[in-house]
Amino acid sequence: MEYIENLFEDEVRNDFTVTSKRKRIWNVELEMLTLVEKICSQYNLKYWLDFGTLLGAIRHSGFVPWDDDIDISMPRPDYQIFQKVAPRHLSYPFFLQNIYNDGKWLFSKLRNSETSCICYPDDTLNQGIFIDIFPLDSVPSNDDAKSLAVYETELELYMLGSNETAFAHKLESGRCILPLDIINTLKESGSLASFQYYEQFAASNYGCTDTISFLPWVFSSNNFSIGRKKSWFDSIIHVPFEKMVVPVPAFYQEILSSTYGDYLTIRKGTTLHEGAIFDPDVPYTVKINSLRL
Repeated sequence: MEYIENLFEDEVRNDFTVTSKRKRIWNVELEMLTLVEKICSQYNLKYWLDFGTLLGAIRHSGFVPWDDDIDISMPRPDYQIFQKVAPRHLSYPFFLQNIYNDGKWLFSKLRNSETSCICYPDDTLNQGIFIDIFPLDSVPSNDDAKSLAVYETELELYMLGSNETAFAHKLESGRCILPLDIINTLKESGSLASFQYYEQFAASNYGCTDTISFLPWVFSSNNFSIGRKKSWFDSIIHVPFEKMVVPVPAFYQEILSSTYGDYLTIRKGTTLHEGAIFDPDVPYTVKINSLRL
């Protein structure tokens, strides 16, 4: 199905040439977005376009011309359900990729295995074209001891699940708040069990503060100010996006202004996947082998 106008024709948008190939990459991604929509509608799960994709929806009624992927976000509790139920409704070539089944992803990627987006010289990873699915969690306030304690617990569980070296340094410092018996049990269970415990703990504490964000970004920066007001995401509206209609937060103006400032002024940027090798017509397994020749 064609989700992009004039799919097989090059087009100039905002002084940028959008090639037919880029449009076909977008079309692959929009097909996967329709799958997300069907699953979320069936299970009454909340999601919305976010980051650069939200910017494109509001400013361009579609993709930012030089962008090459789709970002969506979900409240952590909905994301947990989505991770559980989505594989039941996905068949080849679609694959929900996460830390539990393929690689070290700290969020989920929905991939089309009959396409290519080669980012790594690793033929063991699924590297089909993807959309990113981010879980958003509560971010603490500096003056709230309870939310800070929740945050520190999440950080330690996250380290146990994804960065045991960093956790070992924290443990040696004597600053851990997790009880030693829980630490030992999780270590014996392995890093994936620890990461699962982290996700469950984050879900159970969703909504304990007024701000939310993708926690690994907060962990890496230790900057609580990158959190966004939870109330901005309470209501969802639908807006045009290429030939589709998509969900966005009703308070998109506040969200985009906090992220981009004057978001309506067009400034050509770069994509986060500038060096990736895309091919909407060739499976990643074939593409990555051809690159070795």
